[in-house]
Amino acid sequence: MASDSKIKKPTNTGSPHVVHATAAPSAADVPRWSDHYFTRTKEIVGRYGDKAVTYAVFMRRPVIFAPKLMLDWLKRIADERGVNFDISLNYDEGQWVGAGEPLMTITGSMFHLVDLETLYLQKLGAACVAANNAFTMCVELPEVSFLAMDARHATGIEMAEIMAYAASVGSKAARDQVGANGFVGNATEATAHYFGETHGKGTMPHALIGLQGLCAVEPKIGEGASVDPLSGDVRNADVCPEWETEGSMEPEEFNRAMYDLTNFMSYMGDPVKVERERLGMFVLIFVAIFFIFAYLLNREYWKDVH
Repeated sequence: MASDSKIKKPTNTGSPHVVHATAAPSAADVPRWSDHYFTRTKEIVGRYGDKAVTYAVFMRRPVIFAPKLMLDWLKRIADERGVNFDISLNYDEGQWVGAGEPLMTITGSMFHLVDLETLYLQKLGAACVAANNAFTMCVELPEVSFLAMDARHATGIEMAEIMAYAASVGSKAARDQVGANGFVGNATEATAHYFGETHGKGTMPHALIGLQGLCAVEPKIGEGASVDPLSGDVRNADVCPEWETEGSMEPEEFNRAMYDLTNFMSYMGDPVKVERERLGMFVLIFVAIFFIFAYLLNREYWKDVH
């Protein structure tokens, strides 16, 4: 279960397309992003002498262990600073860890470790908590396939990568333990590799796919076809020549159902529209008549003013 690693150089991913948003900050920028308490501590250690220290890292709540982004970043910092950090992992990636239990220990120079704590915990804590949340979702709904929607709901690309990685770890843990479908993809190419994909799948799944069916190939409009600018309907084209999954409705039946559904949703959005428009005509007529009397009264008031 436990493993030891000596950090010297960053691990090569083998793919030039994988660019990690969580690689920042560089060693040169660490002082600008680290808690000032720790940068001051580093100054004191540098003044009075360095010591080898060991940090025990833990979370205050149960989590799923997701350390990769933190470890990759520490490898990069160690390489840039020309030092070694000895890390002993007490759990494997994807294992459940109870509150307060040490996840790992980090041993090295206090001078080079103390200002990193703020930043490596940012890359570890959120990932572990999110992985646990993803694991819970997948275990509770084992037959549901999820798409990670981090791209549009994260506060920046670093958080997006952390959440995508966490979802993949929690999903794999649920898949291994209970055979859940888990997360089958996400939105962006940059983090698709966490789900074993090369491209993002988008994050707006078709909620009515069971009624319409799933097309097996990318739809081809072809020559002579046109798109209605109002409805978006494709005319004079075989939009889906081959279906991977047949829908429960015929195309004509599905189109009628969507027409009725759209009208119903429009009505629910403004159920008093008809009455509002009827009363609006009387209001406009009243305003027009009132304007005549107001104009005549105004003229009478100001007729002797020159």
